[in-house]
Amino acid sequence: MGSQELLAAQGGGHQRGQLDVDGIICPDYLIHGDRKPKEPIRDYWKRSISALKPGVTELYIHASVAGDEIKHITNSWEDRAAEYELFTKDPEIRRILDAQGVKRIGYRALRDLQRKR
Repeated sequence: MGSQELLAAQGGGHQRGQLDVDGIICPDYLIHGDRKPKEPIRDYWKRSISALKPGVTELYIHASVAGDEIKHITNSWEDRAAEYELFTKDPEIRRILDAQGVKRIGYRALRDLQRKR
């Protein structure tokens, strides 16, 4: 789902247009929440990043190192630990990202682009 569609679904569809008018840089897409029931987290991310579209996409992840603290904070600790392992150590995820031509950036790059405008 594109960011504009996500905003619209949340009742804020008018905001994207105003952000564009104001010169505010935003990701084109947000990947969040379309995991199928009982789909392993690894399969979800492989599927999601294999289907990336051109543009800036934000991946909404909660990567965390497994440990007692995270286990006491949330019942989603296993998924968070799996995301950490996938995005920091998994060679197949790295291969898929590279095959898709993904350039990894943070919000600093978007901020710098916005400041140039």
